[in-house]
Amino acid sequence: MIRKKATELKLSTLYCDFKASVDFMHFPLWTRFCQFVACTASAIHQQAGRRSCVHFVLLFFVVTHLYRLSDPPNGFHKWRETDTVAVAYNFFTEDWNFLKPRIDMRGTGSGVVGMEFPIYSYTTAILFALLGYSHLWPRLLTVIGACLFLLGLYRLCKNTTGSVELAGLTIFLAATSPLLFFYGSKILPDVWALALGVHGFAFFVSWVLEARPWHALFSALCVALAAAVKPSALCMGLPMLGLLVQECG
Repeated sequence: MIRKKATELKLSTLYCDFKASVDFMHFPLWTRFCQFVACTASAIHQQAGRRSCVHFVLLFFVVTHLYRLSDPPNGFHKWRETDTVAVAYNFFTEDWNFLKPRIDMRGTGSGVVGMEFPIYSYTTAILFALLGYSHLWPRLLTVIGACLFLLGLYRLCKNTTGSVELAGLTIFLAATSPLLFFYGSKILPDVWALALGVHGFAFFVSWVLEARPWHALFSALCVALAAAVKPSALCMGLPMLGLLVQECG
């Protein structure tokens, strides 16, 4: 009981510090968000050891990304979002050949461009064909990828620490991270690469700890797909290699 009250006091103090600094900068929306996060953190601390914690964090992430989910490309990365949508739209309207992604800035050429495997854009084009053209679908696809990342992070943390409470708190902190919050609905393939890479890492840890061959297979598949979506995701293989060397040594 004393430990619970101490935790609630720390959360309350943390929120007051946030509110004081935010009020000074006159960001009322950010103030309300900090209040929401502080109250949610208290609930998460009480429920972290239960499966409902995971469901709550996922619901929290989805709900906080519903606002302006159908907006066209905007913000700092709008040029990259525009290119991603253009590739998807050209798949949808011109040619479904997966190996020939096309951009709009083509001059007199065909528009076929070299890029990462256009898995994200191709999936978006399929959604355009099934549900109609809208920026809602690629953004919703990114939100789903972010939720899969949180599930993979929960699995990875639980496997490495053996604590479901710590795993629950970890994914809540990840869900409220400004970085993930910003990219969690962007029309970019990066979040899906992150989700696949983390799942690959989680399966790899399971394979090392439990020696199940199919875990190694799923790990290799997830990491390969992550690298195909975003080649920089290969850097996730470095800690996996270090873990393998440690176990074999």
